[in-house]
Amino acid sequence: MNTELILSIVVASATTIYTVITIFQLIESRKVRFQKESPNIVPYLKSAENHINMELHIENFGEGVARDVEVEFIKDFKRFNSDELYLSKVGIAENGMNYFPPKYKLKFSMGSMIDLYEESSNEKIIVKVCYKSLNNYKFINV
Repeated sequence: MNTELILSIVVASATTIYTVITIFQLIESRKVRFQKESPNIVPYLKSAENHINMELHIENFGEGVARDVEVEFIKDFKRFNSDELYLSKVGIAENGMNYFPPKYKLKFSMGSMIDLYEESSNEKIIVKVCYKSLNNYKFINV
């Protein structure tokens, strides 16, 4: 009888440990699935391939599709130092975008790096990007 009790305790303990491990794996699996389905749209500045011009890139680094994308330039910026070429007038800022697939990138030329340094070195560009995942989770990046 003593042996049966010990075996029962060992089996019950193993079952409890196995259940706890399964719960942790389920939680981790949900986190990984959320990360795989989530978009991550990031605006950044980068020099063009010719290393003369500066470009604003808006790219979805996430693995999920973004939808209902809205880009707002909180602190606007003149492109090519022209009063007619503000960043807030580009297509995605005025009209938004229905779908923004993973690894998709938009590029907007800003002007010559030398001119930007001489005329706009103290200015900032503040961009607010709002979008949803396919599961209707809302994301806001500023």
